[in-house]
Parts: sequence; C-alpha cells; structure tokens
Amino acid sequence: MNGNRNTVAAICYLLGFITAAVVIFTEDRDKFIRFHAYQSLYATGALFVLNMVVGLVLGKVGLPAILVDLTGVVIWLLILVVCVVGFVSGWKGDIYKFPLVGNIAEKKANS
Repeated sequence: MNGNRNTVAAICYLLGFITAAVVIFTEDRDKFIRFHAYQSLYATGALFVLNMVVGLVLGKVGLPAILVDLTGVVIWLLILVVCVVGFVSGWKGDIYKFPLVGNIAEKKANS
C-alpha cells in the first residue's frame, strides 16, 4: 500500500498544479497524498501566476525583451526544481515542506 501511496504523492508534481488538482478532487482521505497535492498546487500554481504577472508587468514597463525572457526562464527553472524535489520527496515517502507553502498545505491536508 505504501508504494501506491508514494507513487500518487509523486504524481502530484508531474504536471504541477494540473495533476495536483486532479489528485485533490479524487483523494479525500489520505493526508500524506493530500499534503503533496496541495503543496504542488500552491507552489507550482503561485510560480506559474508569478511568471505571467512578471512577464506582463516587465513587458509594459519597457524593459528589454531579453530581461523579461530571462526572468521567465528563471521562474520556470524554479518550477522545475519544485517539481523534481517534490516528486522525489513523495516517491520516497518523505514530507519536505517548501518555504511559504508547506505549512499552508499541511493545514489544508489535515482539515
């Protein structure tokens, strides 16, 4: 049972907030899985929105396109790091709390 549980927790990070939302809607009992789903949803969702907002704002301010593009690349690299670290954590059966969203995800998973 723990193998399946760990696999589902890891899957929460495969496509970021998309797979996390699917897991949240389908899993209503396992707090470990729900923690990883909420953490993935909050972390990758927030970074995705941040990427869009920063791109729009920096583009409107008139910064050179290369700076706007570099900022977007850095944020996407952060999303990739979150997904990899979260995936490995879930796969191993660990709980690694990301800064800012980890405690929020834990509270939501336990409610």
